[in-house]
Amino acid sequence: MATPGGAISLVMFLICRGWCEPGWDWLVRRKLSSFWREIIGTRLETDMTRFVDTAVEVGFTPIQARRAASQSVGRLLIQTGRPLDQLTIADLHALADACRDRETETGQGWRHFDSALACAHTVLFHLGVVPAPPPPQRSPDSLDDRFAEVRPELAALFVAYLDRKTGTCRPKTVSSLATRLAHFGRHLTTTDPALVSFNQLDRRRHIEPYLNHVAAATSTITGEPVTVADQDRRVRAVEHMFSEITEWGWDDAPPRRLIFRSDHPRLPRPLPRYVPVDADRRLAITLEDSDHRLAADALLLARAVGLRIGELLDLELDCVHEITGNGSWLKVPLGKLDTERMVPLDDETVTLLDRIARTRTPGRALPHPRTRRPTQFLFTHHGRRLSQTAVRKELARAAEIAGIGHVTPHQLRHTYATALVNAGVSLQALMRLLGHVSAEMSLRYAHLFDHTVRAEYERALELAKTRIGPMAPPDRNKIPVAGTRCSHHDEDWRDAPAIKARLAGGSLPPSTRPRRLRLRQHLRALPELPHRTQQPRRARRPTRRHRSPHHRRRTTRMDRRSRPPPPTPHPPRHPHRTSRMTTPHDIETICQQLTNDGRPITFPAVATAAGISRTTLYRNPELRAVIEEHRHRSHDPRTLSSVTAEIDHLRTALNAIADRVRHQEQRLRRLEQPARRRTG
Repeated sequence: MATPGGAISLVMFLICRGWCEPGWDWLVRRKLSSFWREIIGTRLETDMTRFVDTAVEVGFTPIQARRAASQSVGRLLIQTGRPLDQLTIADLHALADACRDRETETGQGWRHFDSALACAHTVLFHLGVVPAPPPPQRSPDSLDDRFAEVRPELAALFVAYLDRKTGTCRPKTVSSLATRLAHFGRHLTTTDPALVSFNQLDRRRHIEPYLNHVAAATSTITGEPVTVADQDRRVRAVEHMFSEITEWGWDDAPPRRLIFRSDHPRLPRPLPRYVPVDADRRLAITLEDSDHRLAADALLLARAVGLRIGELLDLELDCVHEITGNGSWLKVPLGKLDTERMVPLDDETVTLLDRIARTRTPGRALPHPRTRRPTQFLFTHHGRRLSQTAVRKELARAAEIAGIGHVTPHQLRHTYATALVNAGVSLQALMRLLGHVSAEMSLRYAHLFDHTVRAEYERALELAKTRIGPMAPPDRNKIPVAGTRCSHHDEDWRDAPAIKARLAGGSLPPSTRPRRLRLRQHLRALPELPHRTQQPRRARRPTRRHRSPHHRRRTTRMDRRSRPPPPTPHPPRHPHRTSRMTTPHDIETICQQLTNDGRPITFPAVATAAGISRTTLYRNPELRAVIEEHRHRSHDPRTLSSVTAEIDHLRTALNAIADRVRHQEQRLRRLEQPARRRTG
């Protein structure tokens, strides 16, 4: 329907007063230039004003509200002839279909109409006109679309399995399973087009090539190789599907087990990636100066409380609880592990939550994604919930401005946990603050900055410095070392190969190796070793030596004069020490006695009580282990580091027991094989 340029005002005058019905084809092809001028004094003015005011209250700007009103709601009111309160979702779909038809005929896009329709749907929901808010802009494809490239017989089996999982798993879990199983289905269709059932699968023909295919798979989004964790998830998805349909008694289940434990790739165990202190400070300053206030405050709250991104966006408006005499607490909703928890808040975090409550846009309660009950969420913007995409984009923008590289929202949670570990929080408190259900999840943070490792390192380093001795001051003359290449005055004696190798615990080439010392010279360098009394020499039987004919036998007098007098035995250096060997039981008793007396358990104290030197304790691993065990019990009771050390010791002991059991089983099998052969 073509309209001359001068007659458009007359046509709009007739349309706004209901004297003309143009139809969808004219409404979506013409720009309603004089719409706002012609509706003054008509029935449309009240409805349009009400829509614009509500859109501004929800969070849209006045320009966005007027644009969405003229592009969507104005056309709906003209076409339907009904008031604003009687519009339905079907009317919105009719306008969207008309825009698609226009794009098909003319090739003109309808992106601006799509945005206006989303805005109109949101505002109509908050006005109470339509019962449900608009769906997410990006929704996952249906199961049939995901398995479109798979053979129809196999696709039906995959879809039936996923439909069964829908009743027990969340939608995101089913969507992830569909993505991984579709990858397996496409592989089967490519390698064996004649395959129509899972009971025809063969490990050599289908499973082993798929394992190799997974190891070389690339991401469809980034084009880079998938991670080892993603490879393991794909293999486990197929393994669990086979095991479950076998338990359910499906006729299409494989006749035997096809995937074994050794088929899974070995997962790396990286440390949690936290944000360093300086980078964390710069990121916080950048977020405070951001113009996107709601998303920036959401990231600051996630850093202050250690929330997952799903838990963060699921917070409700009444999530803060004030307890008299016990401060403020944040109620964290059900998250990844389906658990709720209470997290204490400080004054700065409470102030941040008050600012978020002022920044959010009010409106009608939105349905909860888990229970579908109406809920007032904390993070709402433009009448809808704040999306994860918006939060991630704001974090990427702030990280780029701060100059700290790529940062993910979960790294803020790692930063929160790392700060708690460095402050000495206990394992039980860390588990409750992070919402972990097993100690193994929280023990990952104990390996970042282990206080026990630090204490052992400092003790060993101090002992090594004591043995090496102090270094020469800078103003002293340089010492020429004999037998080394550093004998000139212009070279430093510490750079000599002999000294550097001795300090590093290494060896020297034959040309630079210093002269070996005698054993007694080594013993003189260890004055703290216990002195042993000289043992009497055993009487040896005289041996006949071959004497030459020119041998002259010495007389008794000459022999007596030629021999030196017998040495005088030295008195013992430590007369209070005995020569009895000190056992670990003795050290255990001494450590227990020191604990009962309230004295610290140190190596000098134990050495004095045992009557031996500290060097003997340091060099004996059994005695040193007993002392270290008691020191850990007394200095670090039930902390994260001590629990980690105990778990490591238990894991080592269990592995040793398992190795012995496997060894004995192998011996039994070797012994049973000849008996079976004789029986057969």
